[in-house]
Amino acid sequence: MMIFTLTGVFLIQPPFSRADEQIETLPTLTVEGTRIENIDAVKEELARRPASTILIPEKEIKESRAFNLTDVLQFAPGVRFQSRFGADEGQFQIRGTSLRNNFHHRGINILINGIYFGDADGFSDFESIDLMAYERIEVYKGSNALRYGANTLGGAINFVPRTGYNASLFQTRGLAGSFGLYSGQVSSGQVTKPFKVGTMDTTADYYISASGNHQDGFQDNSQQARGRLNANFGFQIGDHQEVRAYILGAEVSEALPGSITQEQLDSNRRQANTLGGISPFSCGPNEPCKWGRYYSYIRVGAAYRNEFAAHQFFEIIPYYSYQYLDHPIFQTIVQ
Repeated sequence: MMIFTLTGVFLIQPPFSRADEQIETLPTLTVEGTRIENIDAVKEELARRPASTILIPEKEIKESRAFNLTDVLQFAPGVRFQSRFGADEGQFQIRGTSLRNNFHHRGINILINGIYFGDADGFSDFESIDLMAYERIEVYKGSNALRYGANTLGGAINFVPRTGYNASLFQTRGLAGSFGLYSGQVSSGQVTKPFKVGTMDTTADYYISASGNHQDGFQDNSQQARGRLNANFGFQIGDHQEVRAYILGAEVSEALPGSITQEQLDSNRRQANTLGGISPFSCGPNEPCKWGRYYSYIRVGAAYRNEFAAHQFFEIIPYYSYQYLDHPIFQTIVQ
C-alpha cells in the first residue's frame, strides 16, 4: 500500500506601492587596480624553483653606485663580473661559464623582461644596459635557465624594466668621483586614469629614462662615455590583456688601454700598451695605440600578452635591433 501526502501553503499579503519605498543613493565608489608584481611574491616564486637563483631588488640597485654590474653583483654567490679598466665591458661568469672569453659573453643569455638581448652570433654585452632603468635583476644558474633556450647552459640574467606602475613622476640622480667620473639620470613614469576600450576598463602607463656617464680612467687611453635612452609604454586592457612597446638606444665610446708587461707596470703603471708599429694597428715606435671600442645600438619592440586562463597565457614579442660596432681586434668586425 502506498500513501501520498500533498501539502500546500498560501500567503496573503496586502498590496503596497513602490512609491512608499525609501531609495538611498550611495556615493560613487571607484576601484583601481594595478598588475604590479610584489617583490615578496617574486622571491617566493623563485624560491620554489629546484635550482639556484639570485634576485637583486630595486632597493639594492639604488643603494649601489650602479655604474656597472660589478656594483650590484659583487656579493652574489657563484656569479662574477670583472670589469676591464672600470668599464661596463667586462668578463661575466656564472659558476665558471664564459671564463675563457676575453671579450663578449657566450653560453650565458642576457634578457630584458624575458626577451633575448644579444647579437646574431650568440655573443652579448652590457654597455647598452642602464641599471637604474630596471626594477630588479634575476640571475638563473645552470640548467635553471633552460626555460629561456638551449643557449643558456651556463645560466641567464634577466633585467626587468620599470614601468609607470612602479616609477616616480619625476626622479633625478647624480654621481661624481675621482678620475673624472660623473654620471646622471633623469626619469619619469605615470599611470593614467582608467578609460574604456569597448566595454573593457583600460589603463595606460609610461616610463622613460635618459642617462649619461663619463670617466677619464686610471690608465692612459681609458676614457669611457655612454649615453642611454630607455622607454616603454603600455596598456592594461581589462584584467587579462596587456600591450607594451619598448625602446632602447645607446651610444658607447670606450678607449682601450690594452695590457702591459710586468716591466711596463713597474716603470709606470698608468701607461697604455705600446705596439711599436706592429701591423695592422699602425702605431708609432714606443707610442701608445689609441685603440677604442665604439658602437651605436637601437632596439624597438612590442609585446602582447593574454592570460586566458589560470597559469595559461598567450604571448607574442616581435622586436628589431640594430648595432654598429667598431672594435680594433685582429680583423674588422661590422655588425
